[in-house]
Amino acid sequence: MTSHARRAAGLLVAAVVAAGCGAPSGSVTAASAGASAPASRSAAASPVAVIPTPSPGSPTPDLARAGGTWETGVKMPSRRAENAAVALDGRIYLAGGLDAKGNTLTTFEAFDTATAMWSTLPPLPEPRDHFGLAVLGGKIYLSGGSVFFTGKIARGLWVYDPVAAKWGALAPMPGDRSQHGMAAVSGKLYVAGGVTRGPDARSLWAYDPKTGEWQQGLPDMPTEREHLSVVEAGGKLYAIGGRKGSNLGANEVYDPATNAWTMLADMPTPRGGMAIGVIGDAIHAAGGENLQAMSTYPEHEVFDIATGTWAKAPDLPTKRHGLAAAVVDGHWYVIGGGRSAMLSASDIVEIFTPAP
Repeated sequence: MTSHARRAAGLLVAAVVAAGCGAPSGSVTAASAGASAPASRSAAASPVAVIPTPSPGSPTPDLARAGGTWETGVKMPSRRAENAAVALDGRIYLAGGLDAKGNTLTTFEAFDTATAMWSTLPPLPEPRDHFGLAVLGGKIYLSGGSVFFTGKIARGLWVYDPVAAKWGALAPMPGDRSQHGMAAVSGKLYVAGGVTRGPDARSLWAYDPKTGEWQQGLPDMPTEREHLSVVEAGGKLYAIGGRKGSNLGANEVYDPATNAWTMLADMPTPRGGMAIGVIGDAIHAAGGENLQAMSTYPEHEVFDIATGTWAKAPDLPTKRHGLAAAVVDGHWYVIGGGRSAMLSASDIVEIFTPAP
C-alpha cells in the first residue's frame, strides 16, 4: 500500500468511527477527513520547506519558517503521559507511562495506520514510565525507566517480538537509568542521558543484540541532562534538549564511525519532555515542560541536518509534555502527554505533515 493509499484509508476509517459514537473520554475518535497525503518532493528541496521570516513581534522572528500542517488523529484508548512510541511496519507501538493520578502502567497498544484502529497487546512485564524505546531488527526494545510513586529506577532491558507477541528479558544495562533516551544506530542500541541513583547521566552505553552484551567506555555526552530526546538520523545519534535544574537547548550528535560527539546549534526553545521525530533530512521537536513556570510548550522547531540550522514550524495544536511520537510514511504522530506541568495525561493524537 502506498503512502497516499495508507493515509486515505486511515482517515476514512477514522471518520466512520467518529460517526458511530459520541466520542467520550478514552474512546476511539476521528482523524480529520479533509487532509491529504503529502506530494512527492524533489531531492533538491529544503527538508524544512523554508518560507520567509515573519514580521517583527511574532514568535522567534529571527528564525526561518518551516511549512506544514497539523491534523487531529484517532485518540488513544486511554489517557497517558511519560510513555513512548515506535513505528514498525506501518504500526505505531505505544508502551507504558503514567495516568493522571501518577500510577505507572503496563499498558501496551498498537495503532494500525492503514485501518486507523487501536489494538491491545501483551502488557509490559512490569510497570514502567520514563523509559527508552527503540526498534531494531524487527523487534522492539525497552530500557530502564522508573515507577513514579516508589521512586524505583530500573536497569532492565526487554525485547518484544511482534510475530510471537511475547516479551523477553535481556542483559540489563550496566546501571540504573530513567528519563533517558534510546535509539538504534548501525545495528546497536545506544542509551544516553537520564537520571541515575547518583548524578544525572552523561555516560553513553551501547547494546549489541548479536552478542547480548553492553559496551561501556564510550565518550561521555558533552552536556549532562535528563528528560532529553534522542533520535537516529543518517547513521548518527542526536541528543537534543532536556534539563539540568533548568531547561536546556543542547543539541549534540554522536558518530559511531568516529566515536566522537559534536556540539551543534542549540534548539531555540530550551526544554525537556518533548516529542521528537525525523522526516527526511530534518529533525522535528515539539511540546515540552517548563517546571519553573509550571507550564507546557506548544513550540515546534525543526533542525535541518544539512545546514545545521533551526526553523520555526507550526505550533503543536495542543501544548503538552511527556509525549510519545513516531513517524510513519512521512507523517509525524505526536501522542498523549500532559497538558499541564507535572502530573497530567491525555489521549490526544495530533499528526504533522511537512509542506511538499
